[in-house]
Amino acid sequence: MIIILIYLSKILLSECTFHVNAENVNTKQNLNTTVVIFAFSGLRWDLMKEFDMSGLQELANKGIFVSRKTDAFQTESLPSFITMSTGNYPETHGIVSNIMMDLATKEIFDATSKNSSWWKDVHPVWIENQLQGKFSALCYWPTHKVNFNGSVNVTYSCNNSKYKDPFEELLTGKDNLGFVMPFAERVDQAKKWLNLKDRRPTFIGIYFEEPYFTISKYGFKSNKTRTIMSEINNLVKNFSLYLSDHNDKDINIIVTGEAGFTELQRGKEIFLDDYLHIPFKIIDNGPITSVFAEDQSTLLFLTKKLKTVSQHMKLYNGSKLPDTLHFSYLKRTMPIVLVAEEHWRIYPKRIVDNKKVMMGFHGKYQSTHTLFISQGPSFVKNLSLESIGNTDIYALVCRMLGIEPRINKSNMTIVNRMLKHVIKYEETKKTHQKNEESIANIKINNQYNITLNNSQSNSHVGKDSWIKYISKKVTTPFQVTITIIFSLLILFGVIYIIICTTFKTMFCFTKKNALVRANLSMRIDLKKTKNVSKDVQRLLQSDDEEELSIELDK
Repeated sequence: MIIILIYLSKILLSECTFHVNAENVNTKQNLNTTVVIFAFSGLRWDLMKEFDMSGLQELANKGIFVSRKTDAFQTESLPSFITMSTGNYPETHGIVSNIMMDLATKEIFDATSKNSSWWKDVHPVWIENQLQGKFSALCYWPTHKVNFNGSVNVTYSCNNSKYKDPFEELLTGKDNLGFVMPFAERVDQAKKWLNLKDRRPTFIGIYFEEPYFTISKYGFKSNKTRTIMSEINNLVKNFSLYLSDHNDKDINIIVTGEAGFTELQRGKEIFLDDYLHIPFKIIDNGPITSVFAEDQSTLLFLTKKLKTVSQHMKLYNGSKLPDTLHFSYLKRTMPIVLVAEEHWRIYPKRIVDNKKVMMGFHGKYQSTHTLFISQGPSFVKNLSLESIGNTDIYALVCRMLGIEPRINKSNMTIVNRMLKHVIKYEETKKTHQKNEESIANIKINNQYNITLNNSQSNSHVGKDSWIKYISKKVTTPFQVTITIIFSLLILFGVIYIIICTTFKTMFCFTKKNALVRANLSMRIDLKKTKNVSKDVQRLLQSDDEEELSIELDK
């Protein structure tokens, strides 16, 4: 009974869209498609207008050009990368900032933290690709050294001890980076992965710390920036030529950035220590600043005081943030969140750094938006779009890789518009069945049994046992939890109906017996009453006869 209820609840759950059209979740692309992403830090949407970027323009002419890739709220590096990689906002994946604090343990997190507890709700596309039987590669992409799900690392990585990690170096805020891997060498490593005959990765992500590092140090329109933009242009152009010579490999390329940058203007600084002289802690400082205090009375005082500090800064209660910000994550969103206007900067003390630009402003500003260009056999040609969401990249990549995405916030209408072929699951079912046998038994790090969801046709319901069929359908922890809760609710509902029906039946039966007994009693009483009436009549008749006899005698 429980098994049947679980199966029925799973069917009902599968009809829920969760922002992903149910019809489109099972759509697949060519199973041999490869996706390569070049992520240039701070590749703002308007850089092509300011500099000669003929290589990017040529790529856009052959594929898709999106004016702006937008994000919801805090556009810092790590949250933006994780949002793009999972299709969910910080409220779901839990990476709300480059620096965070756990309100329960008071533990501090930064972008170099490897403790798996911080990453428990992060399910990036490259790990999902591996869990569904394929291979992934990252070259200094943020979190390339993180161990996900307790034991799963990326298949290939550029983690070379000779070089510093460019993402970690960038976050230190130093004027000079350490010895990092040259851009050309990173691209050459990607080419080596693409030329592998066995265990060839189908997802490759390459991170570049430019142009953000140079722009933040020298400014938007400096000669240094012009030089680095020329290097980026040539890098993309040369890789495009490489793809033209290897078009048999079915490779798609995406060029984008995690977030844009906003110019800082002198005279537009907010110094908190000018207004506050009580102990408080700044957890993450920038255009969006998180504030923490140990006791409630201090928090109340800070809230009251900070509301009046500047008309160019807005204060939010961390527990009552608007849903549209997608920023409320339990125990990681601080009780006070300060949000500066565009071009303004919040400082704890009167110490001003030399940064020309900065990331992390509210995603509603155009300066935070990034460029997005893609080209390849899976994409339509000569398409221009005004904007896409940062969350849309996840579903787009999943569709090209031919893997089933987890629940996400991607806009499938936009995703489908960008792809050349929208192939429904039924049309690719035979292809999946041919590959199912080889994929189903692969184990990742001796722990994960790989099974492609939806790789079974409906006819398997009769061949497999109910338990096997349900285990193939219910895969993610969220699905299991919701399915069990839903099943228990249905089960309790059925039990409740049975109990109510039983009690009602017993009540009706008892009531009927009472009526029968009452009716029988009434009949007996009536019969007695009739007998008494007859006796009275006889008695009266005898009295009349006696009186008549006396009168006759007289």
